[in-house]
Amino acid sequence: MGLINYKITNDLEIIKKHLNAENIIIMNWSSSCNYAYLNGNEIVCHPMNVNILNRLDKKYILLVGDTEISNRIKIPIYRYENGENVIFNYI
Repeated sequence: MGLINYKITNDLEIIKKHLNAENIIIMNWSSSCNYAYLNGNEIVCHPMNVNILNRLDKKYILLVGDTEISNRIKIPIYRYENGENVIFNYI
């Protein structure tokens, strides 16, 4: 096996680096789906709930994961990584 220029990144690293007061991060894996946001200085993480997401006053969502997300979400969604480059995920 020869892999060049790869990086192993987990959800916690992405949350610590990219979560801010303006966004939500959704970790949408085939095994689970959770979202995280900042409430003051505290990181809050919950199982996915589209109705609650749509009520949060955030400007955009960063999507991390290997499965599709609901099209009922009203907040603009940006994907963190290119799905073709995700080899696998684990819990």
